[in-house]
Parts: sequence; C-alpha cells; structure tokens
Amino acid sequence: MGKLRDMYNLQKQAREIKNKLKAIHIEAEQKGVMVTVSADQKIVKIEIQDDTLLQNKEKLISCLKDALDRALEKAQKIAAAEMKGIMGEMGMGV
Repeated sequence: MGKLRDMYNLQKQAREIKNKLKAIHIEAEQKGVMVTVSADQKIVKIEIQDDTLLQNKEKLISCLKDALDRALEKAQKIAAAEMKGIMGEMGMGV
C-alpha cells in the first residue's frame, strides 16, 4: 500500500507543479517585440511595440524568434528549478 500512496503523492505533486508553471509568466523583449510565455513553455502573448517592424517581415521574424528563444530559455530554467526542488524534497536528488 505504501507504494500506491507514494505514486498518488507523486502524481499530485506533478499536477501541482504543472499548475504552478502555468501561472508563472516570463517576458522577453527584442528590438520592439515583447513575448510573454508561461513557465510550462506556452506562448501567452506577443506584442509588436515597434510599428516599423510591420513593414519589414524579415526583421520582424528575426526579432520574434530571438525574443521567443530567450523567453523559452528562461521558462526552461524556471521549470528545471521547480522540478529540482520537488525532487529534492522527495529524496530524489538531481
């Protein structure tokens, strides 16, 4: 019975982490493009703050890609830190 309880607790903690990551928003800006992603790596919002980018498709794509890359990298680090904390609490040192 102990293993079933451990599995249940593990699943419960996984759901809690998932919900926590959804609630954490990370912003990254690149030359007039602001991107917001959640820590579970979902795009929340994209803002084009520099209207001149709308006239230059290549520059817009480049800025958007760079901003997304930076935001997602930050999200990955936050998610890893959250997982590391939970794994440590469960005695599963990472």
